[in-house]
Amino acid sequence: MNLDEDAEEETGPESQPQLWLKPLAVSLLERGVGPFRIADVSAAAKDEWLSVSAWYRAGGLALAPVTLVDGIVDNPQAAQAFVEEVDKRKSEVQGPFGPLSVLDYWLTWILAGLLLFGLFQIWRRQTDAKD
Repeated sequence: MNLDEDAEEETGPESQPQLWLKPLAVSLLERGVGPFRIADVSAAAKDEWLSVSAWYRAGGLALAPVTLVDGIVDNPQAAQAFVEEVDKRKSEVQGPFGPLSVLDYWLTWILAGLLLFGLFQIWRRQTDAKD
């Protein structure tokens, strides 16, 4: 047995992912992710590179950023026009607080909850110490 046969054995059917898992995972992901709001999309084009990302929302609050496109494009002028159109539409729909409303993120509410819980614990210990 030589090294080539060992390499072929390692990449056999047991070590390769099941082909039916990928479409299933994509289908489940698509069900959980609805269309992105234009206010959550950010696009940038520089030379021949286009980057497009958006925030995944859960319960109406921004949870995690998702990269939609990040790579070289074959038509830089169209990419720049796309970025300008996204920026134009975002400016039409943005609220009074601009693109980064602090209360729009899950992390803000989690940190606020932890802070309130910590303050309550401190108050409770001081009250118990007085008794």
